[in-house]
Amino acid sequence: MKLTRLRCPNCGADFENIDVTEDQKVFKCTRLGCGASFILDQGIRFADIKQAEAEKIRHYREELKRSLSPFDRHLAGRYAGNILAILPDDYRAKAILAIAQSGEQNSRPLYYFLQSEPACTPEEFEEVFPYLLERCDYRGLNLLRDAVAAVEPEDRQQQFLEKIDRQVAYIKRKVEDYADIPRDIFVCHSSDDLGIVMKMVDVLEADGNKCWYSERNMPPDSLHYWEKIKEAIRRCTIFLVCCSGSAMLSDPVQTEIRLAEEAGVKRLELKLDDTPHTSLFKHFFNGISWVKLDDDFDGAMEQLKEFVYRLKYAEGGSEEKAAQKKAEEERLLAEQRRRHEKYEALLREREEEKQRMEELRLHEGARQKQEEQRKREEAEQLRRAEEERKLQEEAERKRLEAERLQEEQRKAEEERQRQKEQKRLEEEKKKAAELDRQRKTEEERKQQEEQKLLEEQERWRQAVLREKQASEKRARIEAETAEQQELKAIKKRLWLVCFVVGIYSYLFIVKPMMTEISSIFDNSSNTDLQTVTIIPQITIVPTPTALPLTSFSKLNVMDEFTFGKYEQDNDLTNGSEPIEWRILKIEEGKALVISINGLETMQFNETTTDVTWETCSLREWLNGTFYNSAFSSTEKTKIWEKINNNWGNSNYKTEDGDPTIDNIFLLSIYEIKGYYGWLSSLPKCEPTVHAKRNEVFVGGNAYSRWWLRTPGCRGDLASYADLFGRGEPIGDDVSSFGLVRPAFWLKLSE
Repeated sequence: MKLTRLRCPNCGADFENIDVTEDQKVFKCTRLGCGASFILDQGIRFADIKQAEAEKIRHYREELKRSLSPFDRHLAGRYAGNILAILPDDYRAKAILAIAQSGEQNSRPLYYFLQSEPACTPEEFEEVFPYLLERCDYRGLNLLRDAVAAVEPEDRQQQFLEKIDRQVAYIKRKVEDYADIPRDIFVCHSSDDLGIVMKMVDVLEADGNKCWYSERNMPPDSLHYWEKIKEAIRRCTIFLVCCSGSAMLSDPVQTEIRLAEEAGVKRLELKLDDTPHTSLFKHFFNGISWVKLDDDFDGAMEQLKEFVYRLKYAEGGSEEKAAQKKAEEERLLAEQRRRHEKYEALLREREEEKQRMEELRLHEGARQKQEEQRKREEAEQLRRAEEERKLQEEAERKRLEAERLQEEQRKAEEERQRQKEQKRLEEEKKKAAELDRQRKTEEERKQQEEQKLLEEQERWRQAVLREKQASEKRARIEAETAEQQELKAIKKRLWLVCFVVGIYSYLFIVKPMMTEISSIFDNSSNTDLQTVTIIPQITIVPTPTALPLTSFSKLNVMDEFTFGKYEQDNDLTNGSEPIEWRILKIEEGKALVISINGLETMQFNETTTDVTWETCSLREWLNGTFYNSAFSSTEKTKIWEKINNNWGNSNYKTEDGDPTIDNIFLLSIYEIKGYYGWLSSLPKCEPTVHAKRNEVFVGGNAYSRWWLRTPGCRGDLASYADLFGRGEPIGDDVSSFGLVRPAFWLKLSE
């Protein structure tokens, strides 16, 4: 079966000449960005609607979706009504309108909607299911079960039914918790003690008592909070106060105690801690028994259950009980009369609502009939206009086709002329190319002949030159041969003289001297002779090596390498220079390294005041500005956060500093004194050109002092290493300038 025209109720897309089967009821929109499924009959009826109204559908649906999160009853009802004015059978709009018209006291529109047969696709039902589930009461949830069975396939029904069951259980629990009934125990407590209170309530309710506490039994949307608290206290048998320091200072707890005193209910105290009573608690619990909650929780709960049982079933005076019973009966009669009047008013209101809904239904039916008649007339007009438009389009199409044929013939003739002209030009180009090729061939032949002549002349010149060189070489060899023979004779005479002199020296000078030395060492009285061997000490300074991040595991103690970049030559045009480091110690796959040069001249602290390494401005700069500017994100992964123990200066009995977690830090005075065994190799520090810009003091040996993180003899002094690398415990003013020599722990392996 073929449908002439079809329109998507979701996005307004048109489809023409659609092939469908006889039993097909659902069609899926293929428009990009939509993909919605809809009832086939709705799409056919929607195709007869005016184009202007069809274009409004998408706008209304977008606005409706915005009004649902969060749910705006007024806007959702208005946009759903606008959609139903165009599409009276739209299931999603009907569902949202029913939810918007239903309130806390009137669920009739939602019941009517759920009782009707759901004419929708599973996708449409799943879109509105969460809103229906949230706003249905117990009766509405049962009707929602029927809708699930009618719309969803059997293999998908179970997941929807499970959600409905969870909602039913939630409603039952809410009804039970919020029920306005007399209870045995009213639990007065501070919100800080809620955890122990919930455990206590579980024990008391397991013993057969009914408990009330606000976190569970007070509805979250209560308008008259203290009236309901007062009513709950009046209707309970025992007023149990969970006494603690927090409860005594809580204003709500004090208010509940005053309400319990006015109601005259039985009192019981559970002490959660040893905080002394305030005046109000002393007055309220004067002469009243109490239970102490200590480490034995189960024992305290057994004692509490015993006290509750005695108070719950204690006998009072007969006159007082009779008066209370009479007052309770009168209150119950008044409550019953009030509820009866409220019920009659509700019945009248529901009857009026029923009549109004019936009138609305009749009015809606008449309106729908008028609307359908109007739509049929408009559809007929549109059909006629469409036929006229198609006839005009056919005539225009024929005219354009004729013009197109004429234009194609003209273009074909122009193409033939162009091809002829192109062929003529190509022939002329071929002739010119042939002449040019012949000319180039003649020129190449002449060049080859000239080249051959030049080569012949060069070979003749080389032959003459070689002959001349050979004659000169023969003459030179003959002269050198005569000189060599004369030199050999002289050498032989010299060797003979040297041999004779050597024999003479050995026999008459060396041998007697060796005999005398041997006799000297054999003499036992000359034992104080010493042999001193002086071995010059050569210091080899390794050249810093730039290693990739994966090659640090090959480094050893005292090796030097480059890592990170910082300005050192004070030339901003060439960028930052690589920083040179030296390894001081290696342990557990990590190495303690320190910069070879002083990289910056700074104050230990910006102002003269009592500071430590933990609070000084230099530590903040090293772990902030320097750390972020000197190292890339990849290099930062190789820096290990170190927990530094910042001991005080034991020489001057200063207080110990708190431990700090540092990426970059300074050495302490204990480390500079040789704790790592490297003092002889790292005694001094030379500032970079960049560091000298703040006029730091430089000694005659070109070295300067540098800061340590250990405090000095006073709180406003900090230790430093002097020009020779020795730790100075007295320290200097924290606001004075000194070299900054950063150190950190490097990860040698992952």
